[in-house]
Amino acid sequence: MRTWLLVLLIVTLGGLAGACSSGDDDTAATPTSRDFGDGSSGTPSADTDADGPAATLAPGEPGGPGNGTDGDPGAPGGAPDGERQIPTAALDGVMRLTIVEGGFCNANECFVAIGSTFTLAVEVLAAPSSSYVLLQTFLDFGVYDPTASEDDAGPGTCGDGVGNGGRDGVDRTDDDCVRVDLTYIASASAVDEIVWADLSEGTGLRAEMGPGLLMHGGLTGLVPPLPTSNATGIVVRFQLRCPANATRVPITLLVYDDPVAKTNGSVFVEADTSRKVAPNVAPITLICE
Repeated sequence: MRTWLLVLLIVTLGGLAGACSSGDDDTAATPTSRDFGDGSSGTPSADTDADGPAATLAPGEPGGPGNGTDGDPGAPGGAPDGERQIPTAALDGVMRLTIVEGGFCNANECFVAIGSTFTLAVEVLAAPSSSYVLLQTFLDFGVYDPTASEDDAGPGTCGDGVGNGGRDGVDRTDDDCVRVDLTYIASASAVDEIVWADLSEGTGLRAEMGPGLLMHGGLTGLVPPLPTSNATGIVVRFQLRCPANATRVPITLLVYDDPVAKTNGSVFVEADTSRKVAPNVAPITLICE
């Protein structure tokens, strides 16, 4: 299955080199840098500054501690009791996860009462330096167990890369291989959840790509030249519900070319160059207690 947004870009932007790789291709590698459209591997060496130690957002910086509304740690950007970690020092294209209603986050841990509904959001802390025309996010809130049995094929078959006779997915995308503790409460339409200010009417899309896998995306327009966006802040928000028992759930933004997300992964596409910029991201742990 081809990624709808990148197919649409081929029509609207005249084509992106390599943008239309198949969603069924299992050979995609996890990117370790942000640039995937300039013909280079985009993989910095271990001793370069391009992929340095985690950057700590100081109080008063966008997304740093102390930026919540009236001191509310659950408000966009708010983490008054801790620091939010970003995985690279360069802040060119940064997304993070936060809770805006029904709970709060302290550093990279977020807290919600058991059995209650909360609103999880994707926040753009820094846009690509050259602005962008496409925004895509891909969340993973399932707990994958590769040692489990897929389609009754025996222990370990959830990690063997084979469909094992079922048609409900392979490994991470098969219901047998993933525990999903959180319940996704879908809004009436995609545009109720995509709150990106520069989203063009008719381009918003969401899709559940497997158990605990959720993608949103859109464009700034349909006819080139597309309007450009430098928007930051909350771009996607949706509701989840904690189970009735205490649990801890890792929630991650998977980036473009991730082995699970493939071309559906979180990405910006720059306006002038059509360069695909996979954002810097940091996971959170959702604690229902």
